[in-house]
Amino acid sequence: LGLGIVLTGAYNIEVRDGQLDIDFLKGVEFPCIAAIEVEGAGFVQKINCGGPAYKDYGADLTPLPEHVPTQDFYADWALHEFGAEVAADAASILTAVDGKLPRPSDWVNGPGGYRLDRRLWERVKGEYDFVDEFEALRPRVKGRGSLERFDYWLNNFQFLRATGRMRCAWGAYDKAVRQMQKETSPAAKASLARKRVLPLRVELIAVVEEAYRRLLATVTTTGAMGTVCNLEQHTFPTMLDEPGKQLAEILGEPLPAEAQLSKAYKGPARLIVPTKRTCLSPGEPLTVRVIVLGAEAPRLCWGSLGTKSFGGEPLRHTGRNTYEAQLSAERFGGSDIEYYVAAVTPDGEVIRWPASAPFINQTVVIGPQ
Repeated sequence: LGLGIVLTGAYNIEVRDGQLDIDFLKGVEFPCIAAIEVEGAGFVQKINCGGPAYKDYGADLTPLPEHVPTQDFYADWALHEFGAEVAADAASILTAVDGKLPRPSDWVNGPGGYRLDRRLWERVKGEYDFVDEFEALRPRVKGRGSLERFDYWLNNFQFLRATGRMRCAWGAYDKAVRQMQKETSPAAKASLARKRVLPLRVELIAVVEEAYRRLLATVTTTGAMGTVCNLEQHTFPTMLDEPGKQLAEILGEPLPAEAQLSKAYKGPARLIVPTKRTCLSPGEPLTVRVIVLGAEAPRLCWGSLGTKSFGGEPLRHTGRNTYEAQLSAERFGGSDIEYYVAAVTPDGEVIRWPASAPFINQTVVIGPQ
């Protein structure tokens, strides 16, 4: 029998024992077999792999369900994450999008890259309607901890949507840039740059900053900081940096502030504790590192496990927005402790980590010798 596999071309493979094994070598993204044709003397069998009958291709002989049922999983998960008040509705939304989420990022010289999208955002935004449905549940969420967990996922979904819009804004900007580059007259090129390209650049920056703000709201670990670095180091050079330099050269002047990314943090005040220790070895000190956004004077408040009285001390500034405190084992007497971090916003509001503090705090137990 001869068999053709359509990948980047066709491969005719002679099968002598009635069985063909196909392995994929490690590469980029997700390989698949779209169709298989088996030919022999007076025999042809064509299969549309994983799909229904198509033209002269037969349906897959063992079709799989499009999506595995997940309602029971999300019902249990949403109950424990967000509370009974919204669990059923949240589970329905998450089940509906399970395996069907839009995918604005892709492998572009590495993971988590973005390509421009030439479609109008009005055509694309319907793919993200579930984000508004999920956000509508927020007023019903009860409890600080449940609300913090709900907001974590809401901000992830909003970041997903914002990057989808970012790609469309990038596509519109790139189209205008290409039209500008076709102009042979320097005066005409500069005029088009100022009247058409620059306003689209300003729109793109606004959309990028919205995506960036949503992304920062999801950061809780050092791993999540890698997503921030990836966006800045992987996507921004192609999408913003190089086109910005070219536009400034054509305009003959630096880009205005609204056409450049702001360096000021514009999101809600946050305390980020990237490493959350839950246990220590006997004699081991407790080190707490905190990243502070939009607040001042962070303090570490701690006491013995189950205590009603907490001591407090300022965290030491170690650089930029990072602070640190270290408690020696002698200070807490080798006993289990609980702690939280508090800081004050410029308008006088006190924020705490974890969000449920001072009622439910971070606990640290001392392990055996």
